[in-house]
Amino acid sequence: MPEPDFTSQGPLMRLNVQPIHVFGRLYTGPVLCIYAAECLAFLRFLAAIKFYKRTIDRDSPFYSLRHYRAHWQPLWAILGFVLCTLLMLFSGWSAIYSLCAKSSGVDWSDSVVDLVAFYLGPIIFALILITYKLVKKTALRDMNDMRDVWFVKDVPDEDDEKNTPKQRHKNRFWEFLSWVR
Repeated sequence: MPEPDFTSQGPLMRLNVQPIHVFGRLYTGPVLCIYAAECLAFLRFLAAIKFYKRTIDRDSPFYSLRHYRAHWQPLWAILGFVLCTLLMLFSGWSAIYSLCAKSSGVDWSDSVVDLVAFYLGPIIFALILITYKLVKKTALRDMNDMRDVWFVKDVPDEDDEKNTPKQRHKNRFWEFLSWVR
């Protein structure tokens, strides 16, 4: 059975657009939103652990032997956030330019489909985020508000005698849940 030609059948009969290209554009925007949000979350994590330098010291051998640290890390997170945001904002400009062009070779309906495909994903991402924040009644916290949120004031260090391996193993589940807030 021959493959259907989507440019001449169904609802896309007037449009000269392949659905795979439209769906590909719908996918790019939300992925860029997710990458930008991950970079922003990491930058906020780095800023928050500065309040707990005694407990979480990324330069200590205890941390560096157990956890991977990427080289030049704050730079990569900043660069990733900026580039993802710029790609999100400017990825649909070819469709905007096509809409504003007055040449005879530009199809207005193709440009509208491209414009919607480029910017629908980030708009849906923002709507989901805003809806979640409103329904769950959570707020964006300032970095100064995180001083006593994640840890109690007297967190035992690794060399504290109360923090024995037997006691750590016993309360491992509850320690894990304290990180998941």
